[in-house]
Amino acid sequence: DRLRKLVDNCDNVQGFMINHGIGGGTGSGLACLILERIAVDYRKKSKLSFTIYPSVSYSTNVVAPYNALLSTHWMLDHTEMTAVLDNEACYDICQKYLDIKRPSYGDINRLIAKPISSMTASLRFEGELNVDLNEFQTGLVPFPRLH
Repeated sequence: DRLRKLVDNCDNVQGFMINHGIGGGTGSGLACLILERIAVDYRKKSKLSFTIYPSVSYSTNVVAPYNALLSTHWMLDHTEMTAVLDNEACYDICQKYLDIKRPSYGDINRLIAKPISSMTASLRFEGELNVDLNEFQTGLVPFPRLH
């Protein structure tokens, strides 16, 4: 209901972007449920997902691989584009290249936010390279539904 109110207050909704992890129950279950509701209520709008996949080394949840598998299948049906972010690779980047021995959630979140911010800059700012969400998606997914 809150999402519907936000959409009603917008002038021109191009689509939806969701950031979530799929190792736990909230990121996988609730996010997939929200994506399904968006897909049903707003069929013509683009849905893009930036998804953090769990790693075996850093996971605190025993069922994380199952959540990831089920969520991946769900996202195939309900999103037009999913950018996969590997949790273990984020930790490795922090430890090896940024010299952070024990990365906090804030460190990982900042590391993830930078590429997402760079990827979506053309959507947020005016300029010659300004694109809408459909052009953004077309540039990243040259062959939709080929999987």
